Amino acid sequence: MKRMKLLFLIAIIAFLFSCKHDPLPGPISGKPIDEGPCDPSTVYFVNQVLPILQSNCAIPGCHDAATASDGVILSNYNDVINTGKVKAGKPNDSKIIKVMTESGDDRMPPESWGPALSPDQIAIISTWISQGAKNNMCEDLNCDTTNVTFTSSIAEIITTSCVGCHKYPSPSGGIDLSSYSGVYTVAMNGKLVNVVTGTTKLMPPGNKMPPCKISKIQKWVSLGAPQ
Repeated sequence: MKRMKLLFLIAIIAFLFSCKHDPLPGPISGKPIDEGPCDPSTVYFVNQVLPILQSNCAIPGCHDAATASDGVILSNYNDVINTGKVKAGKPNDSKIIKVMTESGDDRMPPESWGPALSPDQIAIISTWISQGAKNNMCEDLNCDTTNVTFTSSIAEIITTSCVGCHKYPSPSGGIDLSSYSGVYTVAMNGKLVNVVTGTTKLMPPGNKMPPCKISKIQKWVSLGAPQ
């Protein structure tokens, strides 16, 4: 009997050690891991993934914290991992990737809301998941703030980080940032710098932009917001 119990215990231990578990994502924390200088072979959640989600998914009426359509919130790391059903290391098994490649209104964003994410944007999110879906960020040591104009630098920042909430037909706070004129207005009245630096309230909500993007906006405003 003792021998049978011993064999049974050994079998259980062997089974447990043979089980394969999905790799865990980076620490589930609201504070991102600063991995230092940006590595072009790495995709960073704060710098690259979150802006795509904020501008296309975590918007009023869809997957922001207030609406949480279908229980999905994509405005911060914890909720992206949990409600987006991200399986670190397995993009093809992650729901967040599957819904981005559906068709019609099963696709996210739905066709009735606007265009699909570009192949490049989906590739960024997919690569991030493949690399472990970490809550990471990096510092752009080659941040170029010379000759900053709306067309060359600022439009891309605003589009990826702000336009999702601030566009026609129902821009948040009545502020439409989908055109140069709209961005110019908040640049010149001081609101743009105040919100990206968190001097008043922080925008995007709860997720401060990387230092390089903030520096470009500050420099652009100081130059008179040239187009």
